[in-house]
Order: sequence, then C-alpha cells, then structure tokens
Amino acid sequence: MKRKISFLLTILLTTILTACLSTTNSFTPTDTPVENPSDGSPPPATLEIDGTTQTAGVGTFCWNAQTANNESVDMCVDKIGLPAPYIPLISKSPVTARLILPLADSPNQLGLSIFQATAENEVKVDAGTDKFRYWMPAEGINRELKLQTTQEITLELDSGLYVFYVFAVWGSKGDVSYGFLVEVQ
Repeated sequence: MKRKISFLLTILLTTILTACLSTTNSFTPTDTPVENPSDGSPPPATLEIDGTTQTAGVGTFCWNAQTANNESVDMCVDKIGLPAPYIPLISKSPVTARLILPLADSPNQLGLSIFQATAENEVKVDAGTDKFRYWMPAEGINRELKLQTTQEITLELDSGLYVFYVFAVWGSKGDVSYGFLVEVQ
C-alpha cells in the first residue's frame, strides 16, 4: 500500500513540476498601457531628452478618477511587467532628461529606478500585439526625486539600453508606475 501511495505521489509531483517548468515568460497583453485616461486610468508622464519627447508606458497602478460620464472610479491594475516604448530616446552620457508628470498637483512621493534593459529581464510578448516592450525590474540606480511636476534629472550612465522606472504617488488620486526606454551611446 505504501508503494502505491508513493508511486501516485511521484506521478502527481512529476505532473505538477512538468506543467510549471513548461510555462514560458510570454503573454499576449489584454490590458495594454492606456493612452486615453477617460476610462479612469492615470494619464501618462513624459520624458524629454535633447528636444525629443517620449510618452511613458503606464504600468501597475491604483487610481481614483472621473470617467467621461463624470463617475468616480477606483481602479487597480497589475501589469505583468513595466511597459516602455519600443523606440528608445537617444542620449550621450551624462544623460540630462526632463521628467514631466501629467498632473498639476505635486506628488506626495516620487522615485526613479534605472536599470539596464537586457534579454534576461524583458518579458516576451506576442509579436505585433503591442507597441510597448515589457520589463521586469532589475538591480540598478535608485533615487528619490523632488516632489514637483517637472524636473531635470542628470545621470552618468555607461553605454547601453536602460529602463527609467518612475513611481509616483498622489494622495488624492493614487499611485502609478511609468516606464521609459533610453539608449545611451
């Protein structure tokens, strides 16, 4: 009897492990970053480098907003990765960027994480289904930013492709993650 139970547990464990190991790090996005905040989601921030502006991918958020029908909506969305545009902003080091937040009110908390964009931390999406690339955060530079809606950011970075991950909190509205893609030449 013990052999039979042991055998069945071995089969069950093998089946579970096979299913887990065959899962890929790929998905087809059904809730792509929003461009039109009239649905109650947060508006995107922008980043400007050398006169070129990039609109952020809107990542994970919890947000309170008014819809086009003037209804108050509390919405939380959890993304599989941090979205950033496919085409990076180009810069030389030191990188001088201008971050512009979409609200007139200053945030209560504002942070910036910068990490290299590599094949290891990119979340694969089905080709042609999205205009954003998705990234899992990695080790890098972390700093708190001034609590203002527009500011200059200057950093020394080596050549490479980087994700600029901005996390903002507004007490009355909620919190949101923004993703930008920057190539340092």
